[in-house]
Amino acid sequence: MAEWADQADGVCAEINAKVESLPDPGNDPVTFGAYITRVRELLTSEQTKLAALEGPDGGEPPAAMADYLKRQLYLIDQLDEAATAGDSARLRSVLDQSARELGPLGRDVAKATGVKKCATTGPVGGEAPATSTTTASVPAASTSTSTSKTEG
Repeated sequence: MAEWADQADGVCAEINAKVESLPDPGNDPVTFGAYITRVRELLTSEQTKLAALEGPDGGEPPAAMADYLKRQLYLIDQLDEAATAGDSARLRSVLDQSARELGPLGRDVAKATGVKKCATTGPVGGEAPATSTTTASVPAASTSTSTSKTEG
């Protein structure tokens, strides 16, 4: 498992760096939508690269990681739909949901697989510590909050 985790962390570190290098989308839902589209492309690439790795002991990659990535991409799709609709309240809701769900799920994946760079944050919203209820901010018509970056 350790060899797989090291290879997976290499893939995730590459994608995390690319996501971190994206320009801050600011508070405009249209710009945020374009940002989410690019994040989806990067996370889809990450998912493909991780699926191509030979799993521990020559088997399939760990199901926990595949499940995490599927959930992450589902939430990205939800963010994209909300951004396309210009629905700032829905964006906030999905960002909060992603932090609540993916933070604990990512910690479980890391514990089960040994990864350190993968499954570390929600689709857009930063880490979700065990005591956290909300860690993300989102574009809003009347506020100036900034949006946190995503890691895979």
